[in-house]
Amino acid sequence: MDHAPGSDGHHGDGNGANLAALGEFIRTRRRVLELTQEQLAERLGWVQERISLLEHGKYGMPSLPSLARLATAVEMELGDVLVSVGYHGTRERSQPHPDGNPATSAALLYTLERLIAIDQVEPRDVLCQASSMIAEVMSAEKVDAFMFDSASQCLVAAGTSDTPMGRKQQELGLDRIPIQLHSREAEVYETGIAYLTGHGEEDPNMTAGFVEQLCVQSILLVALNVAGERRGILAAASSRMDQFSIHDLRFFETVSRWIGLVVHRFELIEAK
Repeated sequence: MDHAPGSDGHHGDGNGANLAALGEFIRTRRRVLELTQEQLAERLGWVQERISLLEHGKYGMPSLPSLARLATAVEMELGDVLVSVGYHGTRERSQPHPDGNPATSAALLYTLERLIAIDQVEPRDVLCQASSMIAEVMSAEKVDAFMFDSASQCLVAAGTSDTPMGRKQQELGLDRIPIQLHSREAEVYETGIAYLTGHGEEDPNMTAGFVEQLCVQSILLVALNVAGERRGILAAASSRMDQFSIHDLRFFETVSRWIGLVVHRFELIEAK
């Protein structure tokens, strides 16, 4: 769920997050709870080395769901962790998410709060901005909102995250997926059944260009419905193996429903 460990000793992640402060926060809470690094790692299902790197500010910025799991492990509110790394304005103390996972709940509330604040007026701009937000929260290297185009019989990226992988996808012309290729993306669109893998190279039905040219290993696909009609899919991708979990899948499904509502709202406005 996180970026790979850094080796340059920097104390930020390039987006204003304070990794040194996060490390101090973790170390202080661990000591208050009288936990060893090994014991804290066991609570999280991580390895001790990861805790050590985090405490020394030498691990890449964790995704928001991972920060939420970390907050639970050190018996604090997510908001306190977010403040320590420089994030503000979340409403993490609301009702828990139905799946019972506090990480999913906190990440979802944080994302929806930001989605609500989008002030773009064009649907494509909204989808691009939403995709970038979701990519940031999930530590995904690319997020797309693919919509089905009946004229070309293709899933077309109506919104793509402004990330290196997202830009490369557009440069390579991989933002259109023909339905007749029977790829995983087409399968999810046609069946509505979500798909998750952390080893894309082992799946012969993955879109070849994504694996061979974008080096995608982990992919998460869910249906994108608008006004009760399946209109496309929402896709998250990463070149790292096992980047996404079942909790990310539940989170992604909920965000997809929200995006469907946003698209429907704009369609109603345009129809007036």
